[in-house]
Amino acid sequence: MSSRLQHIQAACQITDAAFSYLLTLLPHHLTETQLAYQTRKFFRLHQATTAFPPIIAVNSHAATPHHRPTQRQIRSGDLVLIDIGCRLHGYCSDLTRTIFLGSPTPLQHQVYRIVKRAYLAALKHLGDDRNKPTSEVARLLATTPRTVDVDRAARQVIAAAGYGKYFVHGTGHGVGRRIHQLPKISPKSKNYKLRTGMVITIEPGIYLPHRFGIRLEDTVLITPTGYQLLTHSPFLKL
Repeated sequence: MSSRLQHIQAACQITDAAFSYLLTLLPHHLTETQLAYQTRKFFRLHQATTAFPPIIAVNSHAATPHHRPTQRQIRSGDLVLIDIGCRLHGYCSDLTRTIFLGSPTPLQHQVYRIVKRAYLAALKHLGDDRNKPTSEVARLLATTPRTVDVDRAARQVIAAAGYGKYFVHGTGHGVGRRIHQLPKISPKSKNYKLRTGMVITIEPGIYLPHRFGIRLEDTVLITPTGYQLLTHSPFLKL
């Protein structure tokens, strides 16, 4: 593995650890800004810096994809969207999870499951999960995925569920020395081939104005037969 990939993988490990740490703080009713501060503090303690300002968004704030944290206190029963990433030795990571501090409403439950299906559809279009055994035949038949097709795979799931107009950004982007770099994975971007060694994000989302938003995101390495997840924070079992 190249030093570039080693640094990105290490940054992803720190980001997963930071997310786990933030989960322990949620019962203490911190504000969005306090949780963002704790994110930056955690990264500093691990010799990293933030790759971008942490996004901590509660309830209706999560309907804004790039919400800036406020003094809104996090309480029991809230939906909380956490989008964080660090920079380590010049290389970045990116992770988003949406969690519920209590039972989600029926609509929140439905939207979460749709977003997760869209996420899985995009991953499936990348090919095989490196962590699963792959036959030699599958290896020989593996094709190079393209960005527009990966975006379409996620977007079709959300559109078929009736939420197409609420998916307001691309399905992903490249990650490296910059947190947002080529290739862009969106319907309007150049149709890049996703080649072995590229690192991207997969991050579909649905944003219902004045209500809530749900996004799920991982950093992903493109491999000869598919992909390897570099971030591993668990999803909710809904």
